Amino acid sequence: MTVYSRTNPYIAKLLSRHRLNKSGSTKETWHVVVDVKGVDIAYRPGDSFGICPENDHDTVRAIVETCGFSGHEMIMDPRSQESFQIASWLTKRANLVTATRKFLQEFVKRKAEHIEILLAPEQEEKFKEFTSHYTVAEILHMHPEAKLQPQELASTLGPLLPRLYSIASSQHVVGDEVHFTVSRVRYEVHGKKRLGVCSHFLCDMIKEKSHDVPIYLQSTKDFLLPEDNQTPMIMIGPGTGVAPFRAFMQERITRANSTTKNWLFFGERHRECDFFYEEFWQELVASKNLKLDLAFSRDQSEKVYVQHKMWQAKKELWNWLQDGAKIYVCGDAERMAKDVDKCLQDIVKEQAGISEESARHFLTDLRRQKRYLRDIY
Repeated sequence: MTVYSRTNPYIAKLLSRHRLNKSGSTKETWHVVVDVKGVDIAYRPGDSFGICPENDHDTVRAIVETCGFSGHEMIMDPRSQESFQIASWLTKRANLVTATRKFLQEFVKRKAEHIEILLAPEQEEKFKEFTSHYTVAEILHMHPEAKLQPQELASTLGPLLPRLYSIASSQHVVGDEVHFTVSRVRYEVHGKKRLGVCSHFLCDMIKEKSHDVPIYLQSTKDFLLPEDNQTPMIMIGPGTGVAPFRAFMQERITRANSTTKNWLFFGERHRECDFFYEEFWQELVASKNLKLDLAFSRDQSEKVYVQHKMWQAKKELWNWLQDGAKIYVCGDAERMAKDVDKCLQDIVKEQAGISEESARHFLTDLRRQKRYLRDIY
């Protein structure tokens, strides 16, 4: 049996994609479906797939032209020791977003004094700021006189890493398909447009029905459905964090003797245009298989997030915890997960009538018991 991995991905077929946001939304979120028919890949709700993207072809072309390459020059990959044409290597293997110190040192060798200053140990913050503001292509364009040779360039760039996406489907329901919920990343830095490497690859570069999606299964250790079908679930997944909970609920409603005690907290900007998988959730609510709390942050004068909805339902949420519920959190690690964690701590403190320190210990115990699980990024 072939084992697929980041170094040996399975090349899957892109079956379809459609935008989940309706007209009027300020965001772009897509439902992407790939085909794994005929390959031995068995996944579970809670697992993820690694996707090995390609870089934007226009960006690669700009680098080749700036450096004066033909694109056909042969280089050796510094990590795998494989031979590639430089254009192909830049497309499939190189991190073209974030410049490395080794890359910038090539310009220092060529007397770029302003870059030499950035590499001083005491200038770490300025180094980070510079490399977040300027891509590899932009730095090369700023210094056409550098004239890096193909192997010099290849030896200094970081690797193009896979991106992990939570699976938004149950294999028992969708069969030979895998579903993903993908936020299409677009932003500007200094007036220059930037594209998220993998979301651009999935949503723009690949044609539907083509076999062009390199994927591999990344199994989870703990972020799984409860073994006992009667265990209540509290799922907190705003934005694309809702993806695994679609898989959870698809799977759970197929199981015999499964509890109807499933509670989802979902949030986005506007209900009218950003309510992902609305029909699916509403059908579950109507069949009494789901309790649903929604936080659409821009639909009122004061922003409302999932943690606000949790606080409003604190008494019932505490009762669910007392009944043995498992808590799952998926989505943004930088702000959402921290806010949700603080809210849970405050709920425990108030409802249990204990100190802040004891409430922290309570959540620590839940984690230890695998009753408070997070898939955050």
